[in-house]
Amino acid sequence: AIIKKSVSDKEIIDNLFERISCVALDDLFYNLCYRLINYVETYDRNLGSEYRTKLKIYMNYQLEHR
Repeated sequence: AIIKKSVSDKEIIDNLFERISCVALDDLFYNLCYRLINYVETYDRNLGSEYRTKLKIYMNYQLEHR
């Protein structure tokens, strides 16, 4: 819905990213994270890069604490 409606409000995007990135080891959520990151990069490359870094940190943490 965010992509279809072209939402670019940082607070809304941040909230969604935080909710889905914490379960990114599940394939569905992993794919949603990258779809969201790719979308964000279409209008803000720095923010997209920030999300990529956060996702890597979350995933490394989750893998270490399984």
